[in-house]
Amino acid sequence: MRSVPKTTFDRIENLIEEGHILEKACPSIDELHDGDDIDLSLETKYTEWSTSSLNFLRYFFGINHFFIERFRKNLNVKYVYTQTEPNGSSIQKEVLCVKEKMSKLRGVLMSIKKEVEMGYSEDVTFLHKRESLSDILEDGFVLLEHDYKVAAAIYGRIILENTIKELCKLKGVDIEKNENFSSMLLKLRQIKTIDLPQERSYQAQYDIGSLAAHGKEDFNKKTKRDILDMLNFIRDNVLQLK
Repeated sequence: MRSVPKTTFDRIENLIEEGHILEKACPSIDELHDGDDIDLSLETKYTEWSTSSLNFLRYFFGINHFFIERFRKNLNVKYVYTQTEPNGSSIQKEVLCVKEKMSKLRGVLMSIKKEVEMGYSEDVTFLHKRESLSDILEDGFVLLEHDYKVAAAIYGRIILENTIKELCKLKGVDIEKNENFSSMLLKLRQIKTIDLPQERSYQAQYDIGSLAAHGKEDFNKKTKRDILDMLNFIRDNVLQLK
């Protein structure tokens, strides 16, 4: 299993914490007055942090995702203050790192973290940035270690669905664009790729993921051990399908 610090959640937590430190160090736009020098070291740290944050969002969600658009919208807001020159004229000076901007940007990252933890970012754009379904499964185990049961179960559901879909293609089984999981299982059993006990086992594990994905109250009855058994089942029985 990959080490915990490499997970998506640890990275976004680091960015949020780094943003919090920057926010505390940044002046408010109302605190900037004539004669104040912009802290260039602070501007450098801000540029590094904002670039890393954009790269993180681009890599995991894709360049046109709502999350990155929301972050970039706040990133592009300009904050200026008026400085009076020795000759009495006034000029507008832009400052990159101000408390108001950092507060909004950090809020976007906090919202993204919450949405992913709650399983409301199931879009495959995010998940398929991984090298393989096995890597996604490893992430599921790490999420469960951090007590993110919903997200871990949803990861399991997506692995199940994609594996069965790919198996259908491999076996030459015709499937509709939005064909449901149980129908695909039935077609595989009819050509004797899987048997009835396998079909029932796969469906049972998929149903757990569906409860999580749709926010059903019955999912609350599932324990951490139940989700661990689900992930272990996928590792030992699903990803081995040929």
